[in-house]
Amino acid sequence: MEKTHLPELKSSFGYMICILSATPSDPNCRVIFHDRRDNCASFCRPGDVEYIKQELDADYMPFATTTFKGKVYWLTLRCDRYSLVVVDFTGQSLHFRGLIKQQCLVIAPGVIHSRYYLIESENELLVVQKIYLGLSCDVTNFRVLRAEFSKMEWVEVESIGQRTIFLDNNRGMASSSIEAGTRSNCIYFIDFGDKNLYVFDMEDHSITTLLPCPNVSRHDSLPFWIWL
Repeated sequence: MEKTHLPELKSSFGYMICILSATPSDPNCRVIFHDRRDNCASFCRPGDVEYIKQELDADYMPFATTTFKGKVYWLTLRCDRYSLVVVDFTGQSLHFRGLIKQQCLVIAPGVIHSRYYLIESENELLVVQKIYLGLSCDVTNFRVLRAEFSKMEWVEVESIGQRTIFLDNNRGMASSSIEAGTRSNCIYFIDFGDKNLYVFDMEDHSITTLLPCPNVSRHDSLPFWIWL
C-alpha cells in the first residue's frame, strides 16, 4: 500500500473535517483540515513540509464538505441560511465563491436540530438533511436534495433509485445498492455512542433497527464507514 507523507499538525484536537481535493497522485491535490475551535483551515500539497494556515470568515465555517467534478464544495451557514460555496485555491490562499443560497433547512414543530451531508453520487451533488425530533433527539426523518447548477437551486429528491446512502456522525457517501449488496432507495446511518445500525426507507419513511455487532460497547463506540 502506497503512503502519502504529510506535515505534522501541531494539534489534532478540533480538526473535525479533512478533505482531499483530488487523488494524491494528482499534482493539483490539496489536503485541507478544518479546525472548528478557531475556524481555521490548514492545507498543503502532498509532500509539502508545512501547512498553510488561514483564518476564515465566520460566513465560511463549513458544516459539510465534499469533492465534486474536481472541485471542493462546502455547505456554510450565512445569515441563518445554508449556502453552497466552491473553494478555489489561489496562490497561498483559499477563496470562496457562493453558488446556491436557496434555503434548504426545514423548520417544523418539535425539530431540535438537523445535520447536513454533501454527497457526490452518479454525477449529482446531493445534500442530505438528517432531522432530529423531540427532547430525546431521535432521528425521525431525512430529506435529500439535488443541486441544479443551471438554475442555482436545490430540488428535492423523492427517490434515489438503485442507490444506497451511508451516513455516520460526520461523513456520507453513496453507492450502487446492487454493488454494495444493500437495500435500494435507502439511507443507512449510524451515530456516535450508538452501536445500532439504522435503515431509513425513502419510499415509506420507515426506520429499521439492526444490531450487526452486539458485543460493541454502546458508550465507547465511534462508528464510521470505511469504503474499500
